[in-house]
Amino acid sequence: MKKETSDIAPPRPRGTFSLFFMYFRECFNPERRGIPLYLNPLDIPRYFEENRFWGRVPESMLPSRPWLNYDLVRWVERRKPATVLEWGAGASTLWLAKISRRVVSIEHSPEWYSAVEKRLSTEKTNRVELNLVEEKSNYVAMISCFKPPEPELILIDGLWRSDCFLAALPALLRGTQIIIHDSNNPEVIEALRKIPQGLIYLKRFGPCHGIKNFRAWSLLKKA
Repeated sequence: MKKETSDIAPPRPRGTFSLFFMYFRECFNPERRGIPLYLNPLDIPRYFEENRFWGRVPESMLPSRPWLNYDLVRWVERRKPATVLEWGAGASTLWLAKISRRVVSIEHSPEWYSAVEKRLSTEKTNRVELNLVEEKSNYVAMISCFKPPEPELILIDGLWRSDCFLAALPALLRGTQIIIHDSNNPEVIEALRKIPQGLIYLKRFGPCHGIKNFRAWSLLKKA
């Protein structure tokens, strides 16, 4: 017999000890791969709040926050880049549309593309140029959407990250700042070894919105 919705017990929250254990276990996550750990004590309450029910209640197709590091979100919001190229659409696309004048977003998944397109239509924003590109060579080549002047920021958070980064290197040398999320991926680490001399390279590992596991992000810009 099918239970009525009112008969289903609400999910049990994690206790404080369990949340502390999760948090400090992530500090020693082997996927960190030597990337410097960045922790802000003020982020601990936020991490607890977001993970108290993580995995115990269904997530919506498109989350309310971008699945990016806390400090990365703060970094972008302080600078408010006017033009952004984004590989990998999602909640970050909606977030960028609120702080940037023009966002070109490239997505490979038809399902995810449709979810983002639907949300954009409800937001009634004309700042986003959303592109569905399923084939790898065309996906990587979407850097050509921007002619000089280059985008102020390139956010790489989709498929084929190392290929996208190498395609974006000429823009980096002309003054664009590049952020790669999940840069603790071995393939991305290998690609980052190819960066030219004379660049500022920042890398951090820490907590993210909507993800209980810590992640790494890397920033590259001209000195």
